[in-house]
Amino acid sequence: MRFDRLDILRYGAMTDRTLDFRAGARLHVIYGPNEAGKSSALSAISDLLFGFPAAAEQSFLHEPGTLRIGAAISARDGARLTFRRRRGRKSTLLAPDDKETPLAEDALAPFLGNLSRDVFERAFGLDSQRLRQGATAMLRSGGEIGSLLFSAASGLTGLSRLRQSLEAEADGVYAARRSKDRSFYQALDRYEDARKAERDHELKSGDWKKLLAEAADLEAELERLQAERHDTRQTLDRLTKLKTLQPLLAEIDAEGMALHGLADLSAIPDSFADRLEHKLRDKQVAEEELRRARQTVVRTEEDLSRIHVDDALLEISGDITQLFADTGNYRSQRQDLPRVDQELAGYEAALVQLARRLGISDVGRLEEHQPSDVDRARLSELVEEGRQLSRQLQVLAEQSDSERKQLAALEKDSLAGRLIDPKLYIDQLEALAGDLSALARLDALETQIRRTEADLNEGAARLRPPVGDIVALFAAPLPESAEIATHRETIDAARTKTREAADKLRGYDEQLSEIERALADAERTGPIVTREQIAAAREGRDIKWTSIQEMLAAGHSPDAKTIAALTVGVAEADGLADAALKDADRVARHADYRLRQVRLRREREEASDRLQGYEKVLADAQASFAALFEACGVTALDPSIMLEWRRGVEGLLRERKALRDLLDGRNENVLAEGRVSPALQDIAEATGYKSGRLPPVAMAEGLRKHLRLAAERWSESRTREGR
Repeated sequence: MRFDRLDILRYGAMTDRTLDFRAGARLHVIYGPNEAGKSSALSAISDLLFGFPAAAEQSFLHEPGTLRIGAAISARDGARLTFRRRRGRKSTLLAPDDKETPLAEDALAPFLGNLSRDVFERAFGLDSQRLRQGATAMLRSGGEIGSLLFSAASGLTGLSRLRQSLEAEADGVYAARRSKDRSFYQALDRYEDARKAERDHELKSGDWKKLLAEAADLEAELERLQAERHDTRQTLDRLTKLKTLQPLLAEIDAEGMALHGLADLSAIPDSFADRLEHKLRDKQVAEEELRRARQTVVRTEEDLSRIHVDDALLEISGDITQLFADTGNYRSQRQDLPRVDQELAGYEAALVQLARRLGISDVGRLEEHQPSDVDRARLSELVEEGRQLSRQLQVLAEQSDSERKQLAALEKDSLAGRLIDPKLYIDQLEALAGDLSALARLDALETQIRRTEADLNEGAARLRPPVGDIVALFAAPLPESAEIATHRETIDAARTKTREAADKLRGYDEQLSEIERALADAERTGPIVTREQIAAAREGRDIKWTSIQEMLAAGHSPDAKTIAALTVGVAEADGLADAALKDADRVARHADYRLRQVRLRREREEASDRLQGYEKVLADAQASFAALFEACGVTALDPSIMLEWRRGVEGLLRERKALRDLLDGRNENVLAEGRVSPALQDIAEATGYKSGRLPPVAMAEGLRKHLRLAAERWSESRTREGR
């Protein structure tokens, strides 16, 4: 079996890593720096082939249930398998598809045979730890032969010489017999000297307790001073605010005294302030207009002062004004002069023609041939008499034409033989007058219906949010305005709480930023020793000292490394304590800032939790509000906007009711048309009226005219028969 590809999807610190192995290669070398993932890849191969262990060792980055490893393997006979492995108790082998279909548990049996996990890791999955463990076991069990076997198995030579040199070096370091040449005893002497010096310079318990008591008193005094400083700071802040407000308070007191002086005045109406403000604005406008008027007067006076007055011209000012007024009339008459000349020439030409018709060659002699007044009166009488005779002749001609037409109509009726009494049909037509008047309004109803539908669609489109399907909107349950108002109050309250919580959170962030700046300023001059550091250093020192005591109690001498570590621990703890005492003020301020920082962080977390809770309440309220309008097919906006939307929908409902009334009227008229059309057709057939394909209203109008003519012919025929 060989690996063609290794997919480390989610394992350890690696995500979506793929190793492709070239087909036909006899050896693959995977190299990388420390912590690159080589050991994790080797462990992944073991877990892939034999399953994940019960302990989730590689789940420090990914959740245990999401761990995935995959591979593509092939056997000597050409069989191939691509699969994945998940962490679990059963069905851990999966197909590499999106659904991760489970594979059979023995799917790897043809490729692994009888190979177990232990044999695989010892024979093929060796790492540095397993190599060291195997070497140690061989050396302990086999002595020289074990060393030779190890050398032969590992390919290392000179292992015996190396062992001898190491034993010689170890003998020079330590032996049971004390010797000043051995380095361990030299280090032990130095340790005992150092221990003696430490005892000489160590702090007595009484002195230590006294220092602790003094430190506790100083801490109590420091806390008292800090509390006193806090109270002083609050008092100073309050005094500063009062000092800032002092001018305003003095002004308020002065105004109060002034008001007290006006206490004997009558009560002022509530609208007095508005009217006073309005009058003051009018006064400002009037003052501005007065200022502009005065400026205009000044400029006018300046212009007037530059004008030279001629008294002689002033005396004839009336004549000048009249002449100036007459200039317009003169210009108008001058413009009309060509037209007047043209009309005069036309009159003269007409007079010449008339004179020629009268046989007078000289136009100037026309006045000599004018008739006398008696002749002109007689001529007027004759003209008027001729006009009367002409009118009488015209009346007689009209009467003659009318008689001829009547005679032709009678002859036509006698030839057609269709003279009927139309009274019955006129009565039937009058009985249909109500339905005919309703049909006459049908076109107007159609126009009104179309206009109402257009207004309804436009009103729905103007809504915010707009409504696309009016029918679906009216079919869905609409929320009431009171319900929308209730949701608005709930959402506004949630928004207010969220905003207040966010403001508090920002306040905590600002205070933490100030404390961080103060800590940075305090740490700028050098590192600050904290109580935790001192306690940790002392704890480490005590652990090392306890270890040495246990070694001495067991009869073993401590080595130089252990003694040196104890010396370093003691020096570190003492150095930290000395540094804290030396810079006590800065350390105290730093500790106070730290305590305040911890408290503010805790309060900020609480405020953040409250903000998240308020945001959830707000989101739930908004979701509940949006659910009211899901059935309406619209996306809910702000509750205030949706209240206006609901009022607009009420208007649409009224328009829809009016539209339904119009549609009902139109349907009634359509039914009337079904009743009227057969009756009109019967009347037309009975009276011989050819209506063609006229609509009912036009047919009725034609029938009225036809029946009126038939009535006239019937009356005339009865009259002629009576003669």
